[in-house]
Amino acid sequence: MAELPARLTTLKKLIRLGECFLELRNYDGAFAVYLGLNVASVSRLKKTWAGLSDKHVQAWQRLQAFCSHEHNYRVYRAALVEAQPPTLPFMTIYTQVCYFSLLYSCKNLIIIIILGFNTY
Repeated sequence: MAELPARLTTLKKLIRLGECFLELRNYDGAFAVYLGLNVASVSRLKKTWAGLSDKHVQAWQRLQAFCSHEHNYRVYRAALVEAQPPTLPFMTIYTQVCYFSLLYSCKNLIIIIILGFNTY
C-alpha cells in the first residue's frame, strides 16, 4: 500500500501529459499516453484509478473520447481537419491511410494498364 500514492502521482502526471499533448496538437503523443494507460495491467489498478480527483477523471474521459475508435476515429479526424498547423498526426492512422491510398491508386493503375493493353 505504500506504493499507492506514488502510482497515483504518476497516473495524474500521465493524464496531464496527455492533456498537454492535445493542447499542443501532438496527437501521436496523446494516443501514446492513452494507449499506454489503457493497457490491461494499468487499467486493472482499481485502487489507483479510484484515487483520482474529479478533475483528473474528467481529463481522462476527455482523452478517452478524443482517442475513441468509434466511427473510424471521427473525433480525432475532425480535430485534425480543424487544427491549425503545426500538428503531429497519430502516425498509425496516417500511415494506414497513406498505404491504402497508394494501394488503391496502384490497383487502378494496374487495371487501366491491363484494360489498355486488351483494347490494342
